[in-house]
Amino acid sequence: MDKKRSVGILVILLLMFPLVCFAQGATTKITPEYEKELSKEQIIEIAKSKAEELGFNVRKINIFYDKGNQKLKEHLKRIGVSVYDRETKEWKPEVGTTPEEEYPVLAGRDYQVIYFSPQELMKGGDLWIFIDRNTGEVITYVMGQ
Repeated sequence: MDKKRSVGILVILLLMFPLVCFAQGATTKITPEYEKELSKEQIIEIAKSKAEELGFNVRKINIFYDKGNQKLKEHLKRIGVSVYDRETKEWKPEVGTTPEEEYPVLAGRDYQVIYFSPQELMKGGDLWIFIDRNTGEVITYVMGQ
């Protein structure tokens, strides 16, 4: 009788195994390698490499990881606050812009901005680098004028 009982338990376990595996798979999100978001450090390293490629000495500039791209969004909103009309000699309100409107290549992309600024003020010393959070691709960059 013990042998029949052991066989019965074994059969039940074998039948339940696929169900347990399926349930585990249903609750565990399996993320493909290409969909994993890069770490802050990885994104900064990619941006530093691009900055060096563009001729910037990364040891002599400040590096700012713009979490959520908030500083860029604030900057673009300020650009649109008002503009001086020389003909009428009046300040006229102007609509701000978004990163995607300003740089259409960003539309629909999951990106992170890294901002580089010189330690000493200088003309054209700013650099914004836009990195794809998932692939590490440098989508675009904007240098100061």
